[in-house]
Amino acid sequence: MNLKRSMLPQRAAPPSSAAEPWWGEQADEAEMIVALGGWDGSRNLASFEEIRPKQEAWKVMGNMSCSRRGAAAAAMNGKIWVVGGWDGQAYLKAVEVYDVATGRWSQVKSMLEPRCYAAMAVMDGKLYVAGGYYGQVNLDSVEVYDPASDEWTSLPRMACPRRGLGLAALNGHLYAVGGWDGKHNLSSVESFSSMTGTWRRVPELARARSSVAVAVNGGVLFAIGGWDGKSFLSSVECYAPIYGTVRNPVGEWRMLAPMNVPRSYASAVALGNRILVLGGWDGTDGRRLDSVEAYDARQDKWIRSPSLTCPRYGLAAVVVSPPPPA
Repeated sequence: MNLKRSMLPQRAAPPSSAAEPWWGEQADEAEMIVALGGWDGSRNLASFEEIRPKQEAWKVMGNMSCSRRGAAAAAMNGKIWVVGGWDGQAYLKAVEVYDVATGRWSQVKSMLEPRCYAAMAVMDGKLYVAGGYYGQVNLDSVEVYDPASDEWTSLPRMACPRRGLGLAALNGHLYAVGGWDGKHNLSSVESFSSMTGTWRRVPELARARSSVAVAVNGGVLFAIGGWDGKSFLSSVECYAPIYGTVRNPVGEWRMLAPMNVPRSYASAVALGNRILVLGGWDGTDGRRLDSVEAYDARQDKWIRSPSLTCPRYGLAAVVVSPPPPA
């Protein structure tokens, strides 16, 4: 695999003499980061907000059809899909789609089961949703949505339930990272191959992480923050998978510079050569986070970024790229 070295920490890099932009050097000015839903410490949120490279303030865009804490979201072809969560009364399986070009929300077919604190990723033009929980049930189930047919299909289950997991797509594999199985915070990671249609265990995290945020940039998978059963985590680790002849990922997780603030149930996105982490909770009673920070892999350090318009714990976040030319 050909890794982009820009996403691998280079500790010997000289410090910058000027304030560094939070968006980095490679961000597309046409892209935007969108933060959706969550909990502000007193109520579940329906609002969503956006910011673009070279901007220094977030802007509220409007509201989803309902409030959603613990929803999952993904972006593809200029649209944002938001699934599941909890609206304060019920666990949701409803799915709504925001068209950036028209500024309108629409409903599509609901998931096969309700999910809160699940995770979602895009692979091969389809949307994969894994894990989460509803009521007292922690889920090991996985389903995939095909926008072309507006249909959800069940996939093979993961090896264990995962609530508050991270899910990311990389090189034809889905990676289900960490989470909570109902008894233990998990360090285990498993990978689903789109070629074989099966899950298999891959190298474990250096430490257990539930309510973890994950993102992929430059061929590298990042696991950020979370809760290990004792502490809210600021620590960060990355994994650059190496594939054998049977495309079974191997390798090991590597510790990186910690964030400025511990974060549980935050959300992470990749923008240019940066990883941004938004919101969450640092464990302080009565406070949820509106702060945002960006990871500079070149210098292995975190840069403070513009704060959200309000605290958001259990939010979802995506980067929306311009749709491809027709």
